[in-house]
Amino acid sequence: MNYLYAHRGIHDNSKNNVENTIDAFNRAIVLNYGIECDVRLTKDNIPVIIHDKNLLRVTGVNKEINEITFVELKKIKLLNSEEYISSLSEVLSIVNDKVPLIIEIKKNSISKMNDLFYIVEILDKYNGKFMIESFNPIVLRWIKENRPLYIRGQLSSSLIRGKEYSIIDFLLSNLLLNFLSKPDFIAYDFRFKKNLSFLINKYLYKIYCIGFTIKSEETFNNNINFFDSIIFDSFIP
Repeated sequence: MNYLYAHRGIHDNSKNNVENTIDAFNRAIVLNYGIECDVRLTKDNIPVIIHDKNLLRVTGVNKEINEITFVELKKIKLLNSEEYISSLSEVLSIVNDKVPLIIEIKKNSISKMNDLFYIVEILDKYNGKFMIESFNPIVLRWIKENRPLYIRGQLSSSLIRGKEYSIIDFLLSNLLLNFLSKPDFIAYDFRFKKNLSFLINKYLYKIYCIGFTIKSEETFNNNINFFDSIIFDSFIP
């Protein structure tokens, strides 16, 4: 609870210090920051640490993560660096409880709920501190039912921007599906912190609140006393 969290590790993609890599995580560990990272499944159901559904932005290869095996993935370098996409197991062995982790399960990273077993079976063997978060309340509900001791966080933001949005977007934006996910904490987009439903959760229910993603020292200073913790990127607090 007393940590700030480095968004995808301490990284700068423009300088070949790539996000969600062992190097980025080691930099966070040295500075004693917690780490936020993203997990998806490969074609052969290996949990790997990558944000995007498609490899294009971080590798230049236009393939979906779930269309490629882990062995094939290990042949593809990230951006212009010598780094590769790591498995969840590899990252856990490096972090080794030096700092806590926030692990986001991407809402479109699995085809069926029981695919989550591929992730939790690895986390079950880890002796360090970690939390699970997701935009998908059904994922969090599954975690609650199958791994009740895991700490769970409901991710949310304003998902009803623009002219078109669904009832699900409205419900998620206003945290109205928390009765399903029963979160231990809320990770909320700091730009929309005045959302009434979020404020009710914060002040009435007194749930632990993490603000994401803060990208400047000025924004950090304006929010550090509002949130219980911060996920930061693009600068070092």
